[in-house]
Amino acid sequence: MNGTGSSAAGAATTGATFIQVGDTPSQDSDSSVYGGKVIDILDYANTNKNTSVSNLIDTGAARVYFSSGLWDATGAVDRIRLFNYSANFIRGSSFTLYGLNSS
Repeated sequence: MNGTGSSAAGAATTGATFIQVGDTPSQDSDSSVYGGKVIDILDYANTNKNTSVSNLIDTGAARVYFSSGLWDATGAVDRIRLFNYSANFIRGSSFTLYGLNSS
């Protein structure tokens, strides 16, 4: 789902081998445009459950996204790849991975 304040839209995909989590400002954007993205990967280490992903995105360009995805497999998540489909990330982009320590 995405919205601009004056319009809303939605879409769905099945059978993909990845989970797409929405727009991110790219090198083609205005240099002052930065966005924020929070991605939650739930049950990433539980091999008894499928992994699901939810995210909330502020593109910094008057558009917000909320989406979710299901990884239909019970294997633990062992890698995360970040990339923009249309262009490179903006200079100054930063990424932080938070996790849980095993006890």
